[in-house]
Amino acid sequence: MRRFSVFSIFGLDFLDQLVKIEAHDSEVLCLEFSPTSTGMNLLASASRDRLIHIFNLEKNYSLQQTLNDHSASITAVKFSGESPEVRMISCGADKSLYFQSAEQTVEGPWFSRSHHVVEKTTLYDMDLDSSRTHVSVACQDRNVRVYNVETGKLKKCVKGSSSDEGALLKVRTCCQLTQ
Repeated sequence: MRRFSVFSIFGLDFLDQLVKIEAHDSEVLCLEFSPTSTGMNLLASASRDRLIHIFNLEKNYSLQQTLNDHSASITAVKFSGESPEVRMISCGADKSLYFQSAEQTVEGPWFSRSHHVVEKTTLYDMDLDSSRTHVSVACQDRNVRVYNVETGKLKKCVKGSSSDEGALLKVRTCCQLTQ
């Protein structure tokens, strides 16, 4: 018998369960809603099973697409851009960053790979700057790498720890990256 990981979405007003989704063969590591600015109502889930599932909220959280680009656990997923130029970025234990671009189809948005970046270190977490044009990535080597969302190019690498001990597991940005 196949076992799925289950996650639930709750409404904050009354804490009522809106939907219960059976989606992955392993632990779910990331859930990300698309921001209003994208013009899309999507939810991405990522897991140790190396898959990203994209659900369409306008179609009662129905499965829109499954992406299987990663070869190891996916640790973070983010949406960026404004309609019609929407992007999704994912990173994971396979040391890869995937930049996907959305195309509007009859069935709804469909993501396809636009850039693929491979690093020499595991990627634990990422966050977008306030302009949503750059993504900062927390890396196993205790550095924060900043990439341009549109081109996938590395813009900066910053030492994230003053010592050679410990790990950099999370990153949050609070402002727009300056030139």
